[in-house]
Amino acid sequence: MNKNTRLIQLSLAFLAVILAVVLFYAPARKNLLKSSKPSKEAAKSTSVEDFIISAKADLSPAQISNFANWELALNSAIETDKIAYLDSLSTAWSVLKNPYLAAHYLKQKANLDANKESYLRSGRLYFLAFETLKDSSFKDQSLKEATALFEKVQEIDPKDDDVRLELALCYIENPTNPMRGISLLRQLIDENPKNENALFNLGILSMRSGQFDKAIGRFEEILAFSPERIELFRYIAHCYEQIGEKDKAIVYFSRFKSKTSDQRLRDETDRYIEKLKEE
Repeated sequence: MNKNTRLIQLSLAFLAVILAVVLFYAPARKNLLKSSKPSKEAAKSTSVEDFIISAKADLSPAQISNFANWELALNSAIETDKIAYLDSLSTAWSVLKNPYLAAHYLKQKANLDANKESYLRSGRLYFLAFETLKDSSFKDQSLKEATALFEKVQEIDPKDDDVRLELALCYIENPTNPMRGISLLRQLIDENPKNENALFNLGILSMRSGQFDKAIGRFEEILAFSPERIELFRYIAHCYEQIGEKDKAIVYFSRFKSKTSDQRLRDETDRYIEKLKEE
């Protein structure tokens, strides 16, 4: 490769960054928050191409043109320069509130640079897509992709407890074997009884399954070594409310009120306490 050719390729990679800025500020015809939801036509398949077509339907002509130029440059770039384009495409779709496509391009980048952080970010974006998409086919695909990416990160760094926790949450959301995820959360707690995230998620799962006594126990465990987690007082209060112990619920709501400096939350808590007293 001669020097002039290399300079042109570097300029193309730099252009990808410039295009990202243009895309961020180009006007759109419709609410871009809708871009994360595929149309009925796209919902008929799990084709990424169909999803892209659907997402672009909400963009302005200028944005569509920018994406077309960007994709053309990506397809003609050498492998080392593709990384910059893929990262910028991912960033642009993320700004447009489309985690599915942001994850799609970031995953391609991760496959090129084999970087733990790229795999991790892509997995998190796919999980966000799973949480926000309405179409069941794309939701299922997003969860599958997130799971595979977190498993890849775990292979790279088996000792990263945060990744193990995120992987556990993926397993839990998979209806075929949610106990696999719960077992992983319990394993994390066995290894570190002060793992706040694992304890918190087990508490939330207990609430979701109606096991409010267990949820209270998990949240109390966290407060024992992290008393600054004052939001847990509200979780505990809601648990007591659900099992009919309104007096205890009021006690914990009052504790939350006494510790928060947010006046809006204080007023909101006051109203809720009064409502409980009237029932």
